[in-house]
Amino acid sequence: MQENLTATLDLIIRWEGSDVNRSAREPGGISKYGISLTAYSDYCKKFKLAVPTTEDVANLTEDFARNFYGQHWLPQIRFNDLPKGLDIRMGDISVNSGIGGATRLLQVAFLQFPLLNNISDDLIKTINKYTPSEAIHMLSAAWIGYKLASPSWLDIGDGTHRGAGHGWSNRNIDVTTQALKGI
Repeated sequence: MQENLTATLDLIIRWEGSDVNRSAREPGGISKYGISLTAYSDYCKKFKLAVPTTEDVANLTEDFARNFYGQHWLPQIRFNDLPKGLDIRMGDISVNSGIGGATRLLQVAFLQFPLLNNISDDLIKTINKYTPSEAIHMLSAAWIGYKLASPSWLDIGDGTHRGAGHGWSNRNIDVTTQALKGI
């Protein structure tokens, strides 16, 4: 919902950070504020802008990131149609799982099959049968289960065998707590 937009953007910026992430696991090889080269390229194509480079991503500002998420990204997950609190949780998931991944995860959490590439009116109706707190916990449980199945849970691939599981668990707890406050 629109009233949770600032809280959602604050969480995304805090968790994704302003550091440039150059990684083989990152779509397009680079991201900043959670905006990958792939996502930024799609944005530029949609608005008939020049094809961005990795340097363009590295130079993104926080103001641009907030506008990108608020005006372009979050509307794709029907942010303003989601119940209060669930909008925050879903906004964060869409950044680290992509729009399609977040959409499918929401469908799985609420047992909506077959999996589609959009959030239908029927899915919104199903979600609204639950209290916002129940809906947030259902989606958070589905998300952490999805992350637990990821190969990066135990090994982040840099030879140190430090897994991302601890960080994902901390993020899940923090974002779920903030989503519950947003009800």
